[in-house]
Amino acid sequence: MNNTVFIPARKNSKGIPGKAWKELNGKPLISYAIEAAINCESINSICVNTDSKEVKGIAKQYPGVWLYDRKSEKDFDDETDLDSVIFDFANIYDFDYLLLIQPTNPFTTSEDLTRALNLVDKSSSLLSVVKQKRFLWDEVKEIPINYNPIFRANRQEINNFHYVENGAFYITLKESLLRNHCRLDLNDILYYSMSQRSYFELDEPEDWAIVESIMKGQVIQGLNKEIKKESEK
Repeated sequence: MNNTVFIPARKNSKGIPGKAWKELNGKPLISYAIEAAINCESINSICVNTDSKEVKGIAKQYPGVWLYDRKSEKDFDDETDLDSVIFDFANIYDFDYLLLIQPTNPFTTSEDLTRALNLVDKSSSLLSVVKQKRFLWDEVKEIPINYNPIFRANRQEINNFHYVENGAFYITLKESLLRNHCRLDLNDILYYSMSQRSYFELDEPEDWAIVESIMKGQVIQGLNKEIKKESEK
């Protein structure tokens, strides 16, 4: 099975300028996506699609990672449909499954990709999600969607949870992508549920502060565990 990764990273990000190469907890953001793909043994090829010289320089530091350069500059503007970009990519290159990994979610791990690829086997498409339990309201009708305020339960007691698309990654069978001109096949789609921390995408400056604080907290926890192990020897 030929599983190919496609990582899009344009230079003109309006929400967080230069975010693809901006350092997050000591490492360029794009590196998290690349390293997750590299450390997944089920992946055969890793491609980065960018118009940024900074991202190109980072990608070239990883052996085996290659750059996909399209001729049109319109591929990287605000109005470009990403599905049309990967559709054209699928018309040029040979693969079985395409893994579209978006660098805006740095919590994607190689374990996530491995499990998702095992899950999607013989299916047409898969998307990453986060399972949420929230009290939902209809904005137009101004009524509750999934609970009765008169018999309000604790959030933990909500049974009808919902899935939130976290934008981390999508997996699509090539023939499905070419047939539907879309990264997802609505007639054959699976969910892969990720950790709660992956709920946060890096689209706005405030998102950056939240994600970085989560990562720093994880580093501190890891150091504390190592210190504890040393002290127990």
